[in-house]
Amino acid sequence: MSKKHTPGPWFQGAGECSAIVYDKRVWWHSDGSRGGETPNMRVCVESSNAVADAALIAAAPEMLALLKTARGEITEEAILTEIERIIQKAEGETQ
Repeated sequence: MSKKHTPGPWFQGAGECSAIVYDKRVWWHSDGSRGGETPNMRVCVESSNAVADAALIAAAPEMLALLKTARGEITEEAILTEIERIIQKAEGETQ
């Protein structure tokens, strides 16, 4: 049984971390107040590559959806095996 994730799309933003990923469009005003929608999900990214890492995380729901679509269209077994492995990892079935 696959685990459910917060539905996409996800958006890259900024805030109290080097980079943040939200499930809603959010922005910060110069006075420190937040604008946009109230997010249900927030991932704080702290690394030397935080902005690039946050961009990759934000793209995850769309990449997963594309892999699921590709799984039905690709016939080469080696590629299908890798697609299935990545989908299982994304859905928490493997590590």
